[in-house]
Amino acid sequence: MKPFKLMCSLHGHTSDVKSLCTTKENGGFASASRDLTAKLWKCIENRSYCEEQTVNEHTKFVNSVAVIYSIANYPNGLIVTGSNDQTIAINDAQSRQLLCKLKEHEGAGKFIFSFFVFI
Repeated sequence: MKPFKLMCSLHGHTSDVKSLCTTKENGGFASASRDLTAKLWKCIENRSYCEEQTVNEHTKFVNSVAVIYSIANYPNGLIVTGSNDQTIAINDAQSRQLLCKLKEHEGAGKFIFSFFVFI
């Protein structure tokens, strides 16, 4: 097996990245960071990406990010983020509007480290 090679480095977050997930469109992906944000990145050329959207709904580290592809009421999909502020935020991917914030998770440390979206 050949060793992995660095494809590219992206600059946009101001702190370490905690989570990544792929998006359906153009080989893009989403990232979550300790800088309190999640970002959507799109591929603009082979091995070149640009920041498409930033989600700023949390008051502490963003640990998890998931992209839900088109569903009945949201044909452009949803962006779901989980944070150390004990919330899960759900944003419309097209309008960037916050649709819902789930609050007050309890348990060890009361942090959301990861989640799985099943549709």
